[in-house]
Amino acid sequence: NNMYNPLLDCFIYVAEHGTFTKAGEIMLISPTAVMKQINALERHLGLKLFERSNQGVVLTPVGRSVYDYALQMKQYSKQALDDIHRQLSSDTAVLRIGTSPLNPCEPFLNVWYKINSAFPRYSLNLISFGNEYSEVFSAHTMLGDKLDFVVGTCDPDRDLGRLDHIPIGEYNLCCAVPRTHPYASKRRLAVDDLRGFTLMIAKKGLSEGIDRVRADLEMNCPDVKLEDIDKMYSLEPFDRCRQVGKFFLAPECWQHVEPAITFVPVDWEHTIPCCLIYRKDPADVVSRVIQEIKKRMRITFG
Repeated sequence: NNMYNPLLDCFIYVAEHGTFTKAGEIMLISPTAVMKQINALERHLGLKLFERSNQGVVLTPVGRSVYDYALQMKQYSKQALDDIHRQLSSDTAVLRIGTSPLNPCEPFLNVWYKINSAFPRYSLNLISFGNEYSEVFSAHTMLGDKLDFVVGTCDPDRDLGRLDHIPIGEYNLCCAVPRTHPYASKRRLAVDDLRGFTLMIAKKGLSEGIDRVRADLEMNCPDVKLEDIDKMYSLEPFDRCRQVGKFFLAPECWQHVEPAITFVPVDWEHTIPCCLIYRKDPADVVSRVIQEIKKRMRITFG
């Protein structure tokens, strides 16, 4: 494909090979067909491009000038088409979104459907991964390679190394209790309801939001026994809650992970950020989405 008169291709072949026969061999057409194309080009331009003889053809002075410009036009045409194709390619993309019960993608979808009109040729591919810490870590290592985004709980100013993140919302922190416990039927718990119970909680330093809950309970409800959880993302507290009956502190987005456990809101204002996590040097198509989300978040949160 090209954006210029295709007769120029024939003209360039003849100019470079000196005979209609050799040009025809390259173009897979007869010498007569080559001659007709050159005649048509000369009539179109109103110029004599070649001196003809029994030995072949040579460019006239005007033909030499046309040849030089024809080469430039051919190169410019190729560059223009390449640029157009790149633009079309950049406007079409499949965003790969990692999702799991502990890292549900719904917060991203809530934002996406507010901005997707700016990306009419983008589509989503939801890719599932597991709940164990090693699987969450593996999903993070795949960002920029097999995944474009993962949603997770992360402090806004936390350094994630090669990864970056945008806060796109927040989760309420709830108390997870066995479905067989009387508290499972409560619509809400007062903080005093936790007195005398063991509450499993992420160890200090993993989350500023959870650390604030810890400080609140240590100061105001010291008779709540706090038991550290070593990893933020793990099924271990779910298992211990179901098997031993211990409560644990968790974001509301985990409420559908284990049907034998009920998440009950607590009368406090404690939350943790919900962030969109991605590689620091994303592809252009991903970067455009990130910039649009950042713009939306500034409008939403100021």
